[in-house]
Amino acid sequence: MAKKQYLSLADFAADNSEDVAIIMSRLPAAGVFICRGVSVEAKKIDPKTPEQDPLITISLTQEILEADPLNKELDPESFVGRNITERYVLWPNSIEEAIGTLRGRYKRVGLPSDGPNGGTASQRGWLDGMVDWPYEVRVYHYMNKAGEEQAKFDWKKADDSVFEALGLLNDDDDTADEATS
Repeated sequence: MAKKQYLSLADFAADNSEDVAIIMSRLPAAGVFICRGVSVEAKKIDPKTPEQDPLITISLTQEILEADPLNKELDPESFVGRNITERYVLWPNSIEEAIGTLRGRYKRVGLPSDGPNGGTASQRGWLDGMVDWPYEVRVYHYMNKAGEEQAKFDWKKADDSVFEALGLLNDDDDTADEATS
């Protein structure tokens, strides 16, 4: 798809968008995706008022290597090379639960989750271990209590064939922990 550019607001206003596909949701498509970690970013969000605590967000970006979308009308090849980003907000009252969830995801795909958290340019840690690591991501859609559609992500260790195709060794959980310690 060619990049579309408008040189002026008048060009945008006069453009006919009938050929642009209608998108009903910005959520990632539901399905099973083989991904490779691209980046991790931990950010501090300053409070809007002095009474509020600052928040930390963790963004995990992964590149899609293979796709099996649930909607069979979608072309699996159109997903290859695109990114999926998961964001976790570390709310002050549930920081340990959020970190524990992330540690569980890492363990499930054979990555260590001990030591400094990392995720920043100045401090690397276990969060950064997902970069270049292949794994399966299952994306589900559900409705939250407010009736809004949300996406849920589950990670699973990739098959040996994926590791072989990328020239990586697929260690079991114990040896993966030892190799990166």
